[in-house]
Amino acid sequence: MDNALRQQVRSARRKFASMAGAYAMGVFNDSLYRQSAILLALAGSSGAIKEGWILTIFTVPYLLLASTAGWLADRFPKRRIIIAAKALELVAMGLGAVGICLGSWPLILAMAFAMGMQSCLFGPSLNGSIPELYPAAYVQRANSILKVVVTPMILAGLVAAGFALHVKTAGAGGIPVGRWIVGIALVAVSTVGLLFSVGSPRRPAADPGAPFPWLGPIRTIVELWELRKDRLLAIASVASVFIWFVGSMLILLISVLVMDQLQAGEAISGSLLAAQVVGVAIGGVLSNVVASGPRWYRALAPSAAGLGAVLLAMGALPSLPTDAQIPVAFVLLGLTGILGGIFMIPCGSFIQVRAPIEKRGTIIASVSFATFAAISLSGLIEWLLIYSLGLATSALAAVGVLAIGMAIWLRWVLNEETAA
Repeated sequence: MDNALRQQVRSARRKFASMAGAYAMGVFNDSLYRQSAILLALAGSSGAIKEGWILTIFTVPYLLLASTAGWLADRFPKRRIIIAAKALELVAMGLGAVGICLGSWPLILAMAFAMGMQSCLFGPSLNGSIPELYPAAYVQRANSILKVVVTPMILAGLVAAGFALHVKTAGAGGIPVGRWIVGIALVAVSTVGLLFSVGSPRRPAADPGAPFPWLGPIRTIVELWELRKDRLLAIASVASVFIWFVGSMLILLISVLVMDQLQAGEAISGSLLAAQVVGVAIGGVLSNVVASGPRWYRALAPSAAGLGAVLLAMGALPSLPTDAQIPVAFVLLGLTGILGGIFMIPCGSFIQVRAPIEKRGTIIASVSFATFAAISLSGLIEWLLIYSLGLATSALAAVGVLAIGMAIWLRWVLNEETAA
């Protein structure tokens, strides 16, 4: 990197820190709110049904509003959309805080939809701002730094929800003190995030004349189909959707593994998820070494194959002594996170850089649409695997076979790309 680029990186740090701060506060709040809602659901009647509704309602805005989110990111200055999205988050968190305190499920579910909508609108503008702020060669490193920053915020939100709701002493209005703590924290953290967002970089709109996508999801599907014109961008998009789908499957299967197969408690489930999340951050950092430069994609097939091998090893977990199963699962799931991070961060970074400037927000939002469409199917596929195979470890091994299949496909298509 020459001196001019180094100076650009140094001069962008404050703006990047503002965006990272805004994003980190949102991630913490999302983690705190969803975990609090899930814990309240599981503590009451029809807990599993309510938990499913929370996750489903959060996903719906990504499927309905992706085209609008992409259009906003291209049509208007991204800073304006980032600030507006954080303001929406503050309003939503106020609504959610009331819902949590009162135990009102209509308000809690409305908040889940509002948070999904806020996240959908925020993502394309935030991710589209990074390649406007940094030179292309530094975008992947910036993304890995962002992953390192937000990972502890995810874990902090999960832990904070558990500790807060454990405080059941009655407070003002007869409402448990723990619920008051969650509600106040949601609003306070959201306010800090809004203040951070004001420091986002000022850049002109990428395409002020962009027409509104009146066809909604149909327009998004058309945009995804158009990606085939840029072969490498299309491959990276498919790979990105795949790794997010696998991540969703693992989250679901870890819960079944711990609760039904290993007969352990929620603390073990949380620890295994934490190992995976921390692994993703480590993998993101390692990707700057093993998946950088013009041929960054050379690491995709090996990391997918490695991920498949580790998941196949999870299938052998029942053959181990009982007291060794949880420690081995901890190590193996940490490895899945590392390999997933090596795979995920370069794909997302390439999509940010490769997308044409005037359509960057639209393309990022379209890939998010495909990602959440895949995630929305993960619950059904997880149920089918458990129903047909019986054990969570067998289902994890089946996902490993899928990962190896992806590795073979990537090896084939990327060899063609290299030859071309």
